[in-house]
Amino acid sequence: MKGESRLGMVRRVRMGMALAGLLALAIPWAGLAAGSGTFAVTLTARNMAFDQSTLTVPAGAAVTLRFANNDSGVPHNVAIYETPAAATVIFQGKVIPGPQSITYTFTAPTRPGTYFFRCDVHPATMTGAFVVVPAVTLDLTAQQLAFDKRTLSAPAGAYVTVHFQNADAGLPHTFSLYETQAAEIALFRGQAITGPATADYAFFAPEKPGKYFFRCDVHPSTMTGVLDVTAAGG
Repeated sequence: MKGESRLGMVRRVRMGMALAGLLALAIPWAGLAAGSGTFAVTLTARNMAFDQSTLTVPAGAAVTLRFANNDSGVPHNVAIYETPAAATVIFQGKVIPGPQSITYTFTAPTRPGTYFFRCDVHPATMTGAFVVVPAVTLDLTAQQLAFDKRTLSAPAGAYVTVHFQNADAGLPHTFSLYETQAAEIALFRGQAITGPATADYAFFAPEKPGKYFFRCDVHPSTMTGVLDVTAAGG
């Protein structure tokens, strides 16, 4: 799996239905929005602390959490609750002594929001936010050297899957997202596919509402459009 991103993106590729994503905060996951597939995240315990204070996943996703306990002789786990009161359990991982790793699997809540995770052995000091964002799928087709849509829309911060169909036989096309039409700052850059083929490009939408610019990097002058990022819940 190769990819790079600045906002948090990921790539999954396969002919017939390939997924590609790069640029900005690389999030290791392969799967479709709303729980179809697997979204992988990592977390490490070291010196009695987690290496991340926030984990972000799409709503309803099948989550794989790779947990490394690097504290020799010290037991840790990862547990997720609805609130810091820890009254309602969403997932409770097995406690393991360090140094050791374990892979937890569970389904993310279907309701977007901020939940709570902690080490149950050290609940006062090892904590974090488990953020569940909306998951949306958008359809886009390239045909006769043009996109079938000039405008796409997604909520700010949502996990977006662009289901892209290249219907131009023998021609390569891509889907890439930039801050502006100048295309100086890439937010997501998808791998080119040669038609006829399809790809699922997955990435996190920008947190800031506004209009962003997408294009085919192979045909940047003629195949362009706008991604309208709306306020969350708006």
